[in-house]
Amino acid sequence: YQRRVHGTYGEDGCLPGLLNILRIPYTHSGVLASALAFSKIKSKELFIANNIKTAESIIINKSDNNKLLSKVAYARGVEGDRNAEAAAYSSVCEASSTASTYKSPAEVEFRKKCDPMARPYVIKPLAQGSSIGIEVIFAEDDFNFANYDFPYGNTVMIEKYIKGPEFQVAVLNGKALGALEIKLLERRFYDYDTKYTEGLAEHILPAPLSHDMNNKLLRIAEKASNIIGCNGMVRVEFILDKQQQEFYIIEVNTHTGLTPLSSYPEIADFYGINFMNLCEEILKTASFEE
Repeated sequence: YQRRVHGTYGEDGCLPGLLNILRIPYTHSGVLASALAFSKIKSKELFIANNIKTAESIIINKSDNNKLLSKVAYARGVEGDRNAEAAAYSSVCEASSTASTYKSPAEVEFRKKCDPMARPYVIKPLAQGSSIGIEVIFAEDDFNFANYDFPYGNTVMIEKYIKGPEFQVAVLNGKALGALEIKLLERRFYDYDTKYTEGLAEHILPAPLSHDMNNKLLRIAEKASNIIGCNGMVRVEFILDKQQQEFYIIEVNTHTGLTPLSSYPEIADFYGINFMNLCEEILKTASFEE
């Protein structure tokens, strides 16, 4: 049985758990590896513990936004007067969300207070796949975090934005096959539409890296896959900080796509494994956990 599902219940360990109970063999990673890779918090903890570089991050709860009221009240000198606090918050929040290109110093300061970390930063839902719900907030963006409505759960991860090219590594049974670079043609980051719409990104293969840097990338990908406990077909994603010449891991994807736009079969084919042979190799890993 080969799984062709994504997102919650498909990638988070639920489906392999069900198949284990039914004793139906399946491909890709099992319950624990799928759950760890899908959880942005748990996977990041494992990366940090094993010295794999990952972007600085914090966790923000929806309730944290309510605390902005006291920040504005303090700035306006009306702290303790609940009516004045509410009026201060409403007036600045309303002004800061207008479409006007001019922002007063008070509005700019309010936005700075609302931002969970210095811009640019990335907003990531904790348990979504295919870049669903991800937003990148730049300094010039007309965005107020106080108005963020948490559409994918009451908690998000906020990561420092790292500027640089994105690389994807195909790993099969613990061995890295190769890597490619994702070159964006229109969007600011590799979002859902870019992943599944032809013409929005270019795959550069082989990855334009020196021999040493390419080997470094492949070894880190293998290490990350092993740490999570992955099985079979895995894609590991990175951003290269060119100034530091360091790779920062984005995620380990235990259920990578096999569509015509997917990077995994393209990498495999480039390094001598055509699509039919790749499917055969994947099917050889089918099993269930006792």
